[in-house]
Amino acid sequence: MSQKSSHIEEVRARLELLKDLYRRTLGSLRVRLTRNYYEAQIQLKRRTWPWHLRVPGPLLKNHQHRFYAAMFGLLAEIAAADGAVNAAEREAVQDFATDNLRLSAHQVITALKFFRETRDSGQTFESRVAELYSMFRLRPDLRRNVVDALIDMAYSDKILNEHEDRLIVQAVVILKLNRKDYIELMEEHAAEEALRSKLFQFEDELEEKTRRTSAGLGADPTQSLIFTSSHYDILGCAPTDSASVIKRRYRKLVLQHHPDRLAAQGLPEEFRETAKKKFQEIQAAYEAIEEERGFR
Repeated sequence: MSQKSSHIEEVRARLELLKDLYRRTLGSLRVRLTRNYYEAQIQLKRRTWPWHLRVPGPLLKNHQHRFYAAMFGLLAEIAAADGAVNAAEREAVQDFATDNLRLSAHQVITALKFFRETRDSGQTFESRVAELYSMFRLRPDLRRNVVDALIDMAYSDKILNEHEDRLIVQAVVILKLNRKDYIELMEEHAAEEALRSKLFQFEDELEEKTRRTSAGLGADPTQSLIFTSSHYDILGCAPTDSASVIKRRYRKLVLQHHPDRLAAQGLPEEFRETAKKKFQEIQAAYEAIEEERGFR
């Protein structure tokens, strides 16, 4: 009888373990799906630019440089509208070059030089906008992209001041867009920021929950999976990718973003700290995936 009772208790214990594993797996899946939802909605905001603005080649070099000089000059004007260019604005312009335009490391350095040397170029804000209008006369979607990028730059420090807003409205007029386009782009930006705030709030709640779990019952083994999706996003990989794919992607990014290499290529000094942060972010993401997946 005692042997039978012992067997029943053992079965019950195993069932409880299975239930606990099921609950944790569902919790981890919910975390990933929720985070991926917010990130996907934010990614929908990312504008697409035509290939000829970013694919390197001697035939397109002059055309690309015209675009860089005008576009990054406008971003610099917006960034400097409230005084000195701050770290958030420098990071925003670098993100625009890498994430939106998807420029190579060498192209990013060229683009950032245009951003940095705007004040010495002698061009006016109006002439730069007019240059972009002439390039995108038949592409209203790209003209909207220009205004969208200016709005993102203006809000990179969380505040849109009167001078920045006046410049953006001026760009809308020169690009032959209308008030409706301006309002829609502002609303899209506000919606993106609301999603980003929800994502940050969600992550803060998870982090707090993790701390409570670790302090009370010991670390939950599924908690290490919570932020994994962001690590894969940083490397441009998916959780389903093989170790060899992840390693190749990591090595490519390290080569592209190594601060010493970028410095040697001529990256402006004020952008080097941003490049260093990006490099450290890539390393941290790879190390987290490496530890979770158990490969070396």
